Amino acid sequence: MQKSLLESIYKKYPKAEVHFLIYREFQAVQPFLPEVKKFHFFERQEWSRWVNQVEVPLLKPVKFLGKLVDELNAEQFDIVWNWTHQKGSGYLMELIKAPTKVGLQTIKGQFNLGNSSDLKTFNNDFLNLDNKGPHYLIHMAKIFNLEKPSPYPTRNSLNAKKENLICVQPLTSDIKKNWRLHLFREWMKLHQARRPQDQIIILGSPAERDLLEEEFPLNSIKILNLQDVKNVLTHADLLISTDTAIKHLAAIQGTQILELSFGSAQPAKTAAWVDEYNCVIPKVQCWPCSHSRFCTQISHMCSEELSADDLNNIVMSLIQKQPHHKLQKHKNDFYLTLTSSGGTHVERN
Repeated sequence: MQKSLLESIYKKYPKAEVHFLIYREFQAVQPFLPEVKKFHFFERQEWSRWVNQVEVPLLKPVKFLGKLVDELNAEQFDIVWNWTHQKGSGYLMELIKAPTKVGLQTIKGQFNLGNSSDLKTFNNDFLNLDNKGPHYLIHMAKIFNLEKPSPYPTRNSLNAKKENLICVQPLTSDIKKNWRLHLFREWMKLHQARRPQDQIIILGSPAERDLLEEEFPLNSIKILNLQDVKNVLTHADLLISTDTAIKHLAAIQGTQILELSFGSAQPAKTAAWVDEYNCVIPKVQCWPCSHSRFCTQISHMCSEELSADDLNNIVMSLIQKQPHHKLQKHKNDFYLTLTSSGGTHVERN
């Protein structure tokens, strides 16, 4: 999602040299961000292990952090921006030296939002459990005084008169956001019965292999790294996904997206930044819920009323390019599917 902000940076600072600090486990994103001159890595998994194990010397994580800070300060940055909203990044901001620092940070160990009304608004919006905008990228553009990035154009290659390639990313790292795998499997059977010419690919990571192989035909599953996913999405006509990073990668490739938004997903704030967005959202009062807590309901209310038949009707409506209002007419009237123009908002009745 931040890729579009990079484009706004270079419009404002054409001669800028941009560095990114990211978690080591996300280093696979480097090929997707050629605008970034240099990447620095925070070894989050090592850090967590050192902090939580009593046999690790007390000063080891401190020395590790000091080495990282020295590496960053050796770059002599003119501007440091915090694009996250995590407490740890706020503490790190205080340790990095730069004439200008913007974003969440601490001063003498205390969190300080400064005089930025935009940053305070962003903080309040993301603490609220609702599905109201503005979108994350709009907040970021205001906070860092950048031009609002243009949404990525959608190819709209999905068509009833041809063989379509449909990719499905069924699992997320948060069980609250998942739809049941057997329902994806039932939808797959319904779709193939109706349109056997279409190819359906189930995407997954190595850690998800066993779960996917229990539910789907082996020849439909592709266990891929990010580079391989990018190559597949370049040719895909539709991505069906829960709230995952893959939807943002699909946006860059111009792939049409249908998001199933459950649990703590808030598409009004974090939808893929595209000119046309299709999103299935629940109408239950507990949605969206907190990112940091388990589901508090007896059952997973926000996802359980969406049937495989419902999803089949939605996908067929997209293929047949029916008006979007027709997508809202399902037998249980439990979900709305809406289009968000420019990725700026997704409303619900």
